[in-house]
Amino acid sequence: MPNRKIILIIAFFCVLKLTLHLIADSNSGFQGDELLHIETGNHPSLGYMEFPPVIGWLAFIQNQFHSQSVFVHHIFSHIASLLILILIALTTVKLGGKAKAVFIVLLCILTAPAFGRGHQLFQPVVFTHLFWLFSFYQLVRYVTTLDKKYLLYLTIGVGFGFLTKYDILFFIAGLTGLLLNKRTRTAILQKDIWKYVLLFLVLIAPNVLWQYNQGFPALDMFSRLYETQLDKLTIVGVLYPSDYPIFQKASVLFNLVS
Repeated sequence: MPNRKIILIIAFFCVLKLTLHLIADSNSGFQGDELLHIETGNHPSLGYMEFPPVIGWLAFIQNQFHSQSVFVHHIFSHIASLLILILIALTTVKLGGKAKAVFIVLLCILTAPAFGRGHQLFQPVVFTHLFWLFSFYQLVRYVTTLDKKYLLYLTIGVGFGFLTKYDILFFIAGLTGLLLNKRTRTAILQKDIWKYVLLFLVLIAPNVLWQYNQGFPALDMFSRLYETQLDKLTIVGVLYPSDYPIFQKASVLFNLVS
């Protein structure tokens, strides 16, 4: 368990992060993609063409307030962003970090522009971050203790991660690394791994069946996304996107100097 000093650090950053989000709420409107995600709440389903169903389920709950408030439609995003900070801190402690390490890692998350924007908006991004981190925290707990209850929590985490965003498949692929270590391989194979695989399949089955019945529209969407956008990406373009003012200015300055 974190000591009192670490708990105060976590509380400080949670309050600070929530304050920043609320300030942003009061000085901004909706980002374009958010309108799509909010609208899915009016059509709850087991799947959608562009993404799995969790974002639609959350939007359905938010829509019950019948409000156009930015804050109302960011409630779950804000809750998820705070849980992310807590999970990061707990993982740091579990890996042996002390108060100083917790402070530094939370400061890095708070000041990272990508996390600030991604965690502000009502999009699958913040929720997939949450389930990735929840799953990783359970993975750390399992590897350090070999307690099978953490394997159960890990399975639930990746299951709901799949229902949030399909990129959790990369995390699942990484879990095969557990079989490369004799200690974890022996523990996993002795604890009826098939039960956890079956649970994962049960959790994702409704969405997979929906995709099957609809002709796997997600694959079609990924294909069209690649044809229209992803094939034009470059490493430089990803690292230094030209649509961000700071990089536009840097590019102009570089051209003037050269």
